[in-house]
Amino acid sequence: MKHQHLPPKLSIGWLLVQIIKYTRKLCTQVFLMLHVY
Repeated sequence: MKHQHLPPKLSIGWLLVQIIKYTRKLCTQVFLMLHVY
């Protein structure tokens, strides 16, 4: 009876990767904006 396809550890790691990607993109945008002005 394998209902959950992702183990909790894996999903947490995936979530962290998504957050890191998002924050990195955000930081890059802010950095560029600060450099432009």
